[in-house]
Amino acid sequence: MSKTLIRSPVIIIVSNLDVAGLNMKKSLLDLNNYKKQSFQSPEDWPTGRYELLVSDKSVILTIPEDQIFSDYLADYLDCELVIFASKHSSSADIKTLTCHTTGIYGPKTTYGGNDNELSLAPSYALIKSHEKMKELVSEDEYYGDYWIGMETTHHGPSALKQPVLFLEVGGTIDQWRDERACFLVAKVIAYIVGIYAEEKVNNGYKQAMIGIGGTHYTARHNMLMDEGQYMPGHMIPKYNHEHISEEIIVQMYEKTIADDKIFVIDRKGTRSADRKKVIEIIEKHGWNWKFA
Repeated sequence: MSKTLIRSPVIIIVSNLDVAGLNMKKSLLDLNNYKKQSFQSPEDWPTGRYELLVSDKSVILTIPEDQIFSDYLADYLDCELVIFASKHSSSADIKTLTCHTTGIYGPKTTYGGNDNELSLAPSYALIKSHEKMKELVSEDEYYGDYWIGMETTHHGPSALKQPVLFLEVGGTIDQWRDERACFLVAKVIAYIVGIYAEEKVNNGYKQAMIGIGGTHYTARHNMLMDEGQYMPGHMIPKYNHEHISEEIIVQMYEKTIADDKIFVIDRKGTRSADRKKVIEIIEKHGWNWKFA
């Protein structure tokens, strides 16, 4: 028996605990015509206040807990894409506008998700989000000191059956409260919703790169993306290489949604033993790879 509660081309998730996400929600309500719909959460969901807002192209579900712990939604959504409107936290105090998909490398941590489980990575949504952010930022000097880029795969949820896209403003409370930055990301969300609602997803837009190595902000892979060579898929940074296994490499490939894929290994951003291990697994499966 189906448990589906919410159906829409795109489902947008916002947390009542997330200042940036709530600001994005406010902007989305200015950009689109959403109507409140009565909603009763299932008994196995966390207790708290939920809200469901519905439009013809998307819905916004507001939840009481942090979005990274939202694996409980897995059996209840029917959509083509789940977008999480979220804050980005960073101790470096760098202004950021970022996108990424989710998943856990290794054992479960305090950041949600399940052991060694990756979500579905929507390469086309990731690249079009990044391109749209770049376009909007270039039109207004206000955003000149914001870094725009992609992060590696991290935190939960990992168990959703639909592709997962996080769009974030960061990295401190000052940026989460920056209504102009949050409005920009809301415009990106609305743009992506339009693509999916109008069935214009193009998984053959570019070759997708599955990234191995580098830092959390994967500078080498971001450079290749900005040069127009690839759209992004799953990425695993150097600090997670202890968790590399055949199971993980296979998930990175199979759960990156694109017609054509290639592993791109940051030669300087990986240890020799890890490079060898990864290449052996990739070649065992007959997949393409290259150094960057």
